[in-house]
Amino acid sequence: MKKIYSIFILFTCLLLSFELKASHILGGNFSLVRGSTHGAFTLTMHVYFDKVRRTPNQEDNGLKVGIFRKRDNVLMRTLVLFANDLNGQPFVYNNAACATTQGLDIVNITYTQNLQLDPTQYTDAEGYYIIHDRCCRNVANNIRNSENTGMLFYLEFPALKKNGADFVNSSPEFSFPKGEYICKGQPFSFDNSATDADGDQLRYSFVTPYRGFSSPGMNGTPNPIGSSNMPTITWNSGYSATTAIPAESPGMKIDNQGIITLTATELGLFVYSVLVEEIRNGVVIGQTRRDFQLKVIDCFDAPAKPAVFRDLAPVKIHATTIDFCHYGFVELATEINVRYTYQWQKDNVNLANENRYKIRVDEPGKYTVIIGYNTGCSETSTSDETIVKKVTGEQYAISPDEKKVCLDEIPVKLTIQKQDGSTFATSAYSYSWTRNSFDVPNSDSHEMEVSISGEYRARMTQIGGICEYEPITKVTVYALPDALFTNRIDKKVICDGESIPLIANQGYNLKYDWYKDDVSIQNSADNKFDVKTSGIYKVQVTDENNCKKMSDTLKLTVNPLTTIKFDTISPFCGTANLKLDLLNYVTPYDATMAKFIGRGVNGTTFSPLIYGASPITYQYTNGFGCVSKITRITFVDLPPKVLLGNDVVIFRGDTITLKSQASGGFDNNLTYEWSPANSLNNANIPTPIASPIADTEYTLKVTSSLSNCTNTDDILVKVKAKIIVPSGFTPNEDNVNDVWVLEGIEEYPNAEVKIYNRWGSEIFSTINYSSNPFNGRKDSENLPAATYYYVIKADDDIRPITGYLTIVR
Repeated sequence: MKKIYSIFILFTCLLLSFELKASHILGGNFSLVRGSTHGAFTLTMHVYFDKVRRTPNQEDNGLKVGIFRKRDNVLMRTLVLFANDLNGQPFVYNNAACATTQGLDIVNITYTQNLQLDPTQYTDAEGYYIIHDRCCRNVANNIRNSENTGMLFYLEFPALKKNGADFVNSSPEFSFPKGEYICKGQPFSFDNSATDADGDQLRYSFVTPYRGFSSPGMNGTPNPIGSSNMPTITWNSGYSATTAIPAESPGMKIDNQGIITLTATELGLFVYSVLVEEIRNGVVIGQTRRDFQLKVIDCFDAPAKPAVFRDLAPVKIHATTIDFCHYGFVELATEINVRYTYQWQKDNVNLANENRYKIRVDEPGKYTVIIGYNTGCSETSTSDETIVKKVTGEQYAISPDEKKVCLDEIPVKLTIQKQDGSTFATSAYSYSWTRNSFDVPNSDSHEMEVSISGEYRARMTQIGGICEYEPITKVTVYALPDALFTNRIDKKVICDGESIPLIANQGYNLKYDWYKDDVSIQNSADNKFDVKTSGIYKVQVTDENNCKKMSDTLKLTVNPLTTIKFDTISPFCGTANLKLDLLNYVTPYDATMAKFIGRGVNGTTFSPLIYGASPITYQYTNGFGCVSKITRITFVDLPPKVLLGNDVVIFRGDTITLKSQASGGFDNNLTYEWSPANSLNNANIPTPIASPIADTEYTLKVTSSLSNCTNTDDILVKVKAKIIVPSGFTPNEDNVNDVWVLEGIEEYPNAEVKIYNRWGSEIFSTINYSSNPFNGRKDSENLPAATYYYVIKADDDIRPITGYLTIVR
């Protein structure tokens, strides 16, 4: 049971949802209007929408349209039409009160698209048709199952070329329908006419509306389907195309001007369709259809026929002709009765929002007023026509035409004058002014001073004449911007070098003009200003309307600093027993106003405690309490560190690079000085090249560039003779090269020379080689010719010399 109940609820909800979404279309029609070039058209579709059923939304936009060839229903093109305004244009009813009680709230939603059709592709002699298919219709008494029946919008147009020439044509365009209902038993006429831009003959007839192929449940609009036999709606019994609305004899008729006439005999909502064919040279070249719906209701008797007369006329009788002056207006009126509804027409067209007992007219035409009772639904009475004509008049304006002022510029004087600025006889008119449609008291002159924003109208009534004018102007009075500023540190007295930050109120698109002693000093969009000099300050704030306001003033004082001097203290070397009298470096000095601040400072004396940079500040406070300060950096330096390393030995004729390591001083900014300099390539670099010819002791002096702190180190370069060792000799007793001659060994009297055979056995050893050279013999025996290994120890400062010696015999 619960399951069946749930299904029933779901089915009910679906039905309600469908009804809300679908049953809302009353009718509509197409038009196809040619553009400036052949093949260019504007396609327009009017959809008459029942807002009582639901409000249009985006589901009602993006409607699918198809263009088909009539001969074989081939789809030529598809389009999607959009409406710019889904709110639509409301139908205007003769008796709006009655229409409301009858649930009549219809709008015309207009969909348009500009399109270009290729004339070479649209040449078929049978022509083409355009359709839009959607579901569903509104409730109707004469259609079977109307709320589940679709509607097909239909238009035919001819080929764009005939007999090889361009065929130019626009479709007929239906006039905009008036909001109407039919009173049962009363004669009724309805304008369903159309116009044709090409002057073609139009023929009207009633036809059975198309229902198309759409059905309930289709989302949006279905794809258009072409057919030579479009499905039509099914009439309820007793109804047909020509009897769609039951009527007294001669029935429901439409004449050759498109005017429908009938006297209805049944109550209800009735759908009908009008076909208008366009005929050129006796041949039908196109057609379009309009579906529409009218409601038949019971009405009680109408009020008496109203009279139309000039408002304020002394005699309230109907005027068939009323003149008004060019550039002016005339107010038409009828009897005022709180029981009546009113609807004014111009040239038989209902005027939107003109539903009071009077109307202001500034265009010539035929005017009528329709009245009915505002309770229930009465028949309506329409006045006879009043022809309004335009006669010569004068053009007036209010000077200034439009005025925008700031609050401090009011009042604004408004003056009526001729449009060309010339004068006129002001006494020839009476005057009454309004602001935003409300009367302005005591405004009976051609001039008036105003101080409030608004639209001002001056009604001019010609004394003893018919002319009435109402020139208009607009006055806008802008409020002044706020002009406030604050002192962010809440101090009014400061010392030179300090500042007082002022900040003004912020706002959209404001500009700020800061003043000192009534002189502008900063004009910008910056709402901040820093005060650094004495003066009286204020700010003028300007808003986007160029309205200005000046703030209150604020007096601020900036006291001077005393000019002091603190000379530079030169760097010095070492800290031992150093004391500096700082008074020698500063001016002025006053023991009650001045003091020194810094590490190592005691009163007016500086005694450095550590090496490096030490800031010392001299501070002087004057009688205003303003403090002048100067800070100097004292630098106490250490002697540089210098390291040359161990003494070195070179052979006579060789060179050596002297390497030094030095550090210290401010930023390691050191200078170098070597001595003696005569055997150096550069005596002022860290690593000179030395080429001494005898033992030489070099001294390096390193100096800090900042403080002149110095340090030194020494290195001894010993210069020795080089021993030249031959690789062999020939001890064959020919007195030539019979001994192994070691050139230079004579300078080493204690040199030790040893020679070994290839098995490592010592074969020769001597000290003081010059007096006992090797002759190739051992124990008086000649050594065999061979290669031998030698070791020469010349001096403790020289590494042993080793190598191979060959005896050649």
